[in-house]
Amino acid sequence: MPQHPKISVRLPPELHALLLARVGHSGRVSDVIREALETYLGCARPTDRPTASALSDIVSALSDKVDTLAAQVADMQTRLGQREGQETAPLPAVPQRPTPRPTRQQQPGAAVAPHIQRIAAVAAEYDKLSLAQLAHLLYERGVYRARDKQTGEEKPVNRGTLKLWLDRARAAGLLERPSSLAKHA
Repeated sequence: MPQHPKISVRLPPELHALLLARVGHSGRVSDVIREALETYLGCARPTDRPTASALSDIVSALSDKVDTLAAQVADMQTRLGQREGQETAPLPAVPQRPTPRPTRQQQPGAAVAPHIQRIAAVAAEYDKLSLAQLAHLLYERGVYRARDKQTGEEKPVNRGTLKLWLDRARAAGLLERPSSLAKHA
């Protein structure tokens, strides 16, 4: 590795805190300072590594594409089922109220929550969908929408949470035992 001159810099506490916040756990202070100097002096060289914000944008775009594809697959499966002569019952009406928060543990013998009953009705009708596809279908149809803890935006329910709720519905006799959902998680 070629030797480069080393330079020490004293930073005020505020600037040091901003630098550490920018670097986070995944980067090196020297890389951030070098890139900042190159940009400031106008001699920025192309880097082989994408920045954290660029990676975040890429992951976000890929996630959106996967969600779109999952919705398209769910719609195609629905249309295919209708073409094969399978009649689908209308989805249960969903009241217009805030989405209930999932409970951590349900006492044995306790009644199944209404949102789990609605989800079980849809899962029984679309039993060939994966957990991700079912979560997206529940979101698109307005049967159940989770809320992002940081942004507050609505989103499809987490697959792990959905699996737990479907297991509760099975235990209560609302769904048949082993469904194809668990295989395609």
